Amino acid sequence: MVDAALSAGGDPNAVVPVAASLSAGGGGDVAFIPTEHPAPAPAVPVLGSWPEQQVTWRVSELYGPPTIVGWLPSGWQPTSVTREPWGWWRITVGGVDKSFFRGAPTLLTSWEDVEPFGSGPAQLQIPRITPFDQPGAGELAWLTPGADVALVHLRPDSTTDIRWAGIIAAEEPELDESSWTYKATLLGSAFVSDLQTHKPPTWLPPTDIGWVIADTLNQAVSRRTATVARVTTGILTTQRGDPSSGVVAYCQELLGTATTDDGANQWTVARIPGTQGGLEIRLKDRTTVHWMVRAGQRGASVRLTRDSTQAANRIYGRGVRTDGYSWENRVYPDLRKDTAPAYPYSGAGHVMTVGSTDAGTTTGHGVSDFQRRVNELGLTGTHVAVDGVYNTADAKACRVVQKHFGIQVDEVCGPQTWAALFDVGANAGDLSSSFRLPLAWDPKVMPRLYNADGSDAGPNPAYDPAVPVVDRDENFGPGISKEDGRRSAVAELARSSTPGWVGTIVLRADPNEGSRWDIQAGQNILLRGWMGA
Repeated sequence: MVDAALSAGGDPNAVVPVAASLSAGGGGDVAFIPTEHPAPAPAVPVLGSWPEQQVTWRVSELYGPPTIVGWLPSGWQPTSVTREPWGWWRITVGGVDKSFFRGAPTLLTSWEDVEPFGSGPAQLQIPRITPFDQPGAGELAWLTPGADVALVHLRPDSTTDIRWAGIIAAEEPELDESSWTYKATLLGSAFVSDLQTHKPPTWLPPTDIGWVIADTLNQAVSRRTATVARVTTGILTTQRGDPSSGVVAYCQELLGTATTDDGANQWTVARIPGTQGGLEIRLKDRTTVHWMVRAGQRGASVRLTRDSTQAANRIYGRGVRTDGYSWENRVYPDLRKDTAPAYPYSGAGHVMTVGSTDAGTTTGHGVSDFQRRVNELGLTGTHVAVDGVYNTADAKACRVVQKHFGIQVDEVCGPQTWAALFDVGANAGDLSSSFRLPLAWDPKVMPRLYNADGSDAGPNPAYDPAVPVVDRDENFGPGISKEDGRRSAVAELARSSTPGWVGTIVLRADPNEGSRWDIQAGQNILLRGWMGA
């Protein structure tokens, strides 16, 4: 989030607080003189002739690592300082430049750039509007709720960049016996669609999330964003949404589950830079360092928290499959299925690997049983030959089976893989000993190991009793299979099991890479020297 102010007071050496309000040309309350109407507005200045006090300056100081004497930095000074004009702000309403009104500058008191969806809330303070004016009529015909607003950066080299786009959402005039102000609250382009309720389809077959989000945003009536292109993410959803939620809220709900299989990245909806209402569905950029700030440098305040109690290391889950059956990863260690073929080796130490044949099994047809069962389940997408010889194709099929059931992946069919393959222990025995297993977990927080049927496989050598157990139970909702839930849980564990730093970095000076006004949602700031890292 960028909460921006807009003036350096014309001083090229000034360092502007990030949360400050622009103050130029008598901003703030204006003296109330009921017998005198403000003079007509002069022509809007062109770029290069704007009042000097309207110029925003970039002031960057580059710091190297500090020299520590005792336990404090000593003689720490910037190695270089950059001072240069950043430019001006042009404020357009309904496509007309309203940077000045009746000879005074329009004040942009706050604006936010957020991820996902780009432009967030903002506020304008418009000068010299009196209690006798009527917004929407006459000279103020442009000042109406729903009017399009754009905030444009005018650079010293005469190029421009649209930094924010939205609409006028609310008016807030204030009046007392000595002064008046007129403020307009703005709403970002994408969030205009959230004023409309989501209309869930009667039925949603498994559909790529990138298609559902694009179609949902594009179907909004009188939207203020351009058409969003469909993107194939490989993540399917049947979540139709709730009619009580808004359009954007439903898309945010979908984005919460749009994580890559390895948990290393997530899909988002981002503003296309330089456009007034362009959005795109893309993966977050989690690697590019766009900006760098050194902890402790002048003009940078850092307040961060790292809370290990919020980092889940065991993820439980439940949901409802597309056929209506619910699941919660419950296991039944005392069940034994009478019809399941016995493990075709005399001891657990014997396994089926490349080169194994039917003749080497205790039943004389163990490899063939394995091959027939793989074809019966249809998990691999192709059939293997039932020839009684365990070859490399069978090993690859075994790998798919092991990944599907969430057991050790080694391409070797041992007792655990055999039990999972034939669903051993599913239809007979004692139900009283059943319990839920997590879908994903950090090995350090599981004291015991378990077989696929839930039976105890012995102590876990990786268990660390010093690590606090932090559980999270996810309700994946309807239309989600247990395998989909497991994949999502594994990704969530990879993303959240190590606690990260959360909080704020407030800049009162500019990074070395450029002006802080150029920081955009979705970019990355490298914080050097924080807590020794």
